[in-house]
Amino acid sequence: MDVAIRFVEALDTDASAAGSDPDLLPERLAHAAAAVLPVDGVGLSLHGEAGRWTSLAASSTVAATAERLQFTAGSGPCLLAAESGLPVFGTEEIPARRWPAFHDLLVTKTPLRSVLALSLAGRFQAVGAMDLYSADPDGVTAVDVYEARCVDQLVSDHLGVAPGVFTPVALILSWFGAVRREVPLTRGDPHRGSDDIPDARVAHRVLPKGRGDGRRPSVAQTR
Repeated sequence: MDVAIRFVEALDTDASAAGSDPDLLPERLAHAAAAVLPVDGVGLSLHGEAGRWTSLAASSTVAATAERLQFTAGSGPCLLAAESGLPVFGTEEIPARRWPAFHDLLVTKTPLRSVLALSLAGRFQAVGAMDLYSADPDGVTAVDVYEARCVDQLVSDHLGVAPGVFTPVALILSWFGAVRREVPLTRGDPHRGSDDIPDARVAHRVLPKGRGDGRRPSVAQTR
């Protein structure tokens, strides 16, 4: 079954259980994303200038803790993904080397060991991120990046049309002054990865196997 259909079904199931309160929409979206992707937790967050940030929602208490730890450490894959607009793969050795403070907190405070971070889309591009967490040190490499991006787009679309101008999401965007910055590298090319940013030096590169054939890209280590 198509991931988009599975996502909508999971979202509807969660709405039936939790109610349709629009203020609960971010949490329901995180739950639906976790239900259709092979991960152990999902977090949604918004980021602004001068260290401003807020966690929108998480699929579990553990995922919520992991989200907070990135901001406690002051760095992490979700911050880079939000700024770049590109996916950031972090198997366990990558955060340990690139974001040691975050990695130390993650392994001591949670059972999670790896993360795939993606920028949200639309009005949330460059200010929002979706983090996919796994308890397996290499677990995020099992995530189909195309399916993850499809779910990311669905999450962004639902947040973007959330009813009511005074919902928490709308207030947060207003607080951040969320004028969407353009990220030209992402336009029309789903195969770009975070290493396509000059000087990003991200430790994993997404290498497509046959553009547009739907197969999961391989992950090759770089310096």
